[in-house]
Amino acid sequence: MTMMRVTQNMMAQRSLEGMYSGLGRLSKLQEQVSSGKVLTRPSDSPSDTTAAMRLRASLVEVGQQTSNIEDGQAWLARIDDTVQSAVLQTRRARELGLQAQNGAMNPSSRDALASEIEALRESLLSLANTTHLDRPVFGGSPPARRRTTTRAASSASPAR
Repeated sequence: MTMMRVTQNMMAQRSLEGMYSGLGRLSKLQEQVSSGKVLTRPSDSPSDTTAAMRLRASLVEVGQQTSNIEDGQAWLARIDDTVQSAVLQTRRARELGLQAQNGAMNPSSRDALASEIEALRESLLSLANTTHLDRPVFGGSPPARRRTTTRAASSASPAR
């Protein structure tokens, strides 16, 4: 068994190595504290860097899903309001049609009913062209290529 002699120089060398090692760890920890980040470079921890990248991608996906949900809810609210309005206007048109069947009405009353029904028709056509975020709610074409138009553009006035 050989004995190695420990010299003063060796002890000083090991002490310095330990101090430099501690100084390096301290420097790394100070950098993390000052930046607020555990991973300042991918080389700090490749596996943790990969996990952080996956987490960021997941956060982006969740943000997009939240945005899609909000858009869908607004879309459905717009559709619900439009359909409710269309139902009310259709009921009113039905009531007017039933009133028009009354044989005791004079021509001026029938003209008033016809003009109100025409106004309801225009309003229903407007509802059919409802958009949300510049997209047609009930299918169809964008505003530049709309097919649902008023009767005045497509034919003569209604028969009385």
